[in-house]
Amino acid sequence: MTPVIATSCFSYPRYPDEWAKIQDIQTSDCPHIAGQYNNKADVPQSSFTSYRALGDLLKYLNSPKLDPLSHVEINQASNTKIEVKAWNQDELVWSKEFNRDEGDFKCESGMILFPSVSKTEFDSFAIARTSATLSLGMSIDGSLVVKQEGSTIGAIILIIPIIPAYGSGIEWYRFTPLINEKPNI
Repeated sequence: MTPVIATSCFSYPRYPDEWAKIQDIQTSDCPHIAGQYNNKADVPQSSFTSYRALGDLLKYLNSPKLDPLSHVEINQASNTKIEVKAWNQDELVWSKEFNRDEGDFKCESGMILFPSVSKTEFDSFAIARTSATLSLGMSIDGSLVVKQEGSTIGAIILIIPIIPAYGSGIEWYRFTPLINEKPNI
């Protein structure tokens, strides 16, 4: 009989109590999230998070790898159109427009929800398939709040055995606005 080894992890933390509350929007209107935000994330105390930068999370909006990146700009002309721009100081490195009428996002409970995106990633000792959904909102202190809900299934390859792995969870990130300051890299 061959022993089977597997690993899994699950984490579903609530919105951090120590952060300013998310703006409450009672209708199907989208929150107003326009602004320029530092790339570096504030994360909840005593939390394990996969990403520490807004540029890393943008891969779930189908961006290329964005490194280096100083800040992200979000323009929101209406409830139906959002433009996301990624900057390295004064150099525009990526830009994409999203249209609510074309199904690029929807708005629920004061958050802008983007459809789930899946990515396959490889490294020397593992292969993983990650699916994630991003939700963006605005806190009452003007910070951009990002909720990432996702799951990963993969294998850790240690010659023999191959160890299957699965995880799912929610991660919260907060990005402070740029207000006449240099981006926090």
